Amino acid sequence: MDKPAESGDSSPGSIILICGMIHFTSRLDWHMQDLGDVTDASRAEEIHDLVDRLANFQPTHVAVEHEHVDDDALNARYQEFLAGNLTLRSTEVEQVGFRLAGQAGHSRIYPIDWMGLLPGQRGYGEVLEWAKSHQPELYRELAGGGSGTTSAAAQPLVDLIRHANQPDWDRQAQRNYLRLAQIGDGDDYVGLDWLTWWYRRNLTLYVNIARLAETPRARILVLIGAGHRFLLHQFLRDSGRYTVEDVGNYLA
Repeated sequence: MDKPAESGDSSPGSIILICGMIHFTSRLDWHMQDLGDVTDASRAEEIHDLVDRLANFQPTHVAVEHEHVDDDALNARYQEFLAGNLTLRSTEVEQVGFRLAGQAGHSRIYPIDWMGLLPGQRGYGEVLEWAKSHQPELYRELAGGGSGTTSAAAQPLVDLIRHANQPDWDRQAQRNYLRLAQIGDGDDYVGLDWLTWWYRRNLTLYVNIARLAETPRARILVLIGAGHRFLLHQFLRDSGRYTVEDVGNYLA
């Protein structure tokens, strides 16, 4: 576990655990892993195992990658889950987040994401298409072993999550984002049109986590796409106010 931040009496003494997730359903990401049917018996057993491991953190709050503006709708579904009246969707928010918060006895769950638009913003796909046409070598570098979706249906879930939370994986993901920033020509900063939004999104995630962590001695468990881990760890540690614990302690 990381040492507590040296922030004197200003720190609320809160502890934050970030678990980088593989998305259970399709997203517009450079590379996706298809987990197969997460509702079948074998995957369901693995999800319960993952929840049991993370529950050992004893969170006071479970924060999930769902838009904050949909707080009421998400928590209405969570209340239906607590009442035993809900068939869970095939998302990590519900399959893992709802189960984890419910097992911890929480009355609500905390959506922390933001997916708004910035003026003049280019979409992620548009940026990649521009690179494919104008900077094919950089496009191929970012593609690495290839974009798209690969099957991970035969791989144990905890092994996949453990791999997605390795520091080396975090650093490589950040390097890729910084290379993406170099897409463009002259004063046409194509990559920055999307990357500015990406940093705005991660700063919003940080602020929403920090608001929860201002509760003295809070224990915040964050379930978030693994690509966010590098920046969230950086922001939280640089704030000097919170302890960031290593999720590997719970996935071993």
